[in-house]
Amino acid sequence: MNKSLLENTAITIGRLGYVCPDVAAPHLETFVQAWCTALRSIRDDVEKEHAFLGLCGMIKLNPRAPLTALQQLFEAFVSWQTPPPPELNAMVQQIVHGYKGSIPPDQWQLFFGAQTEQVRLRLTERYQL
Repeated sequence: MNKSLLENTAITIGRLGYVCPDVAAPHLETFVQAWCTALRSIRDDVEKEHAFLGLCGMIKLNPRAPLTALQQLFEAFVSWQTPPPPELNAMVQQIVHGYKGSIPPDQWQLFFGAQTEQVRLRLTERYQL
């Protein structure tokens, strides 16, 4: 599919999650992996911010949905060239720490160790992992 169409669709779904997370959250598992892949290449701007705020709202209501897509989720979280706005940064930090705390330590170490060096570094710096 056209990259621009995928990005615009992901932004639209994120905005839906921002204004109506209760409507979109039950379906998060069906699109979260593709959503994260599409949005990690978008430039940092207000559209990306709103889409990620929507994602965070959906995750709060359906935290189990992204469990099979944690790698893509974390790659999307660290895709910001500059740190996201403070409110969003705090939400992402809470989500990242929530997932870390819900995974047994030995499994977390395997998962975290399998990430690229850039992902590990940004997760550590931005979200104090």
